[in-house]
Amino acid sequence: MLAPQLKSKTILLAEDDHGSAMLVEAILKATGVTIIVVKNGREAVNEVKQNPNISLVLMDIQMPEMDGIEATKSIRLFNQDIPVIAQTAFATADDKAKCQKAGFTAFLAKPIDVRLLYDTLWLHLSC
Repeated sequence: MLAPQLKSKTILLAEDDHGSAMLVEAILKATGVTIIVVKNGREAVNEVKQNPNISLVLMDIQMPEMDGIEATKSIRLFNQDIPVIAQTAFATADDKAKCQKAGFTAFLAKPIDVRLLYDTLWLHLSC
């Protein structure tokens, strides 16, 4: 499977599970993006506020301190444009609706489908 080339982009990965973060980092490495990893929603909000180079956020939903839904709501208060992609093991219709209402751009179920992740990145970062 060919990874999209996104060398000029920076992705913020908000993921509290070390193993999951390492897996997504390995998948993203093939795209050439710069990857910043944070462990909770509060860190994600702060990073988006402080770093104008972030092109997209991959946001886990269940994290300590501040979950992904609250973090995305906070990000949307000051940045309506950055793509924020939900990542969750809970992929029910209710979960998708909550994510959409919170302001997520897209929704990916875990375990991550690499092809779907690449397609989603290409869709939101190829401009």
